[in-house]
Amino acid sequence: MQKNNVKYIYHGTYCLFDTINLKKCSSWKDFGQGFYGTLDFEQAKKFANKKVKDLTLTNNKNIDAKPYVLVFEYQDNSDNKIYEFNYKDKIDMRKWFKTIYSYRNDYIDLIDRDVFTSDIIIGKIADDGTKSILTNFQLEDINDEYILDKNISKSMPNKLKEQICFKTNKAIKTLKFTKAYDVKEGKWVKVCKK
Repeated sequence: MQKNNVKYIYHGTYCLFDTINLKKCSSWKDFGQGFYGTLDFEQAKKFANKKVKDLTLTNNKNIDAKPYVLVFEYQDNSDNKIYEFNYKDKIDMRKWFKTIYSYRNDYIDLIDRDVFTSDIIIGKIADDGTKSILTNFQLEDINDEYILDKNISKSMPNKLKEQICFKTNKAIKTLKFTKAYDVKEGKWVKVCKK
């Protein structure tokens, strides 16, 4: 993502909203607490369907869940600090793996300062295959380059899709809600402002 370059961010969800509240965002995700999106509309549709399926599996009867893709216009004309992982750099790949492992296991002090202090983080999604590798990874191996590289190659990040995490209110201000898509109905819908 380049500054002053307008792009659309797609967010797969189970409910309609037009305002982002970081306090409602989960903290155990790949890059910690933040609002996650993608540049890929089809990927966002898959996320929306997965979120609805996950809610159905937990038998949460209080939520009327439907899959939606929310579209936000991104315009960064601010001084947001953006960290984008470089997947051609072995050291940055290790940093990506350590970041996801650390956020998911609450080892915040192990996260690289450049990543931790960013307003926006761009990097690959830890899919189900990566999640199982992370689950079996041992903390004492976090600085062993051989073991890290072996686990990274198993996770095949070159085949994973990218995600964008907006971590701060300053970053959220770069997003403007534009429209919503009902995945199940296959059509654009209105969001009622509260």
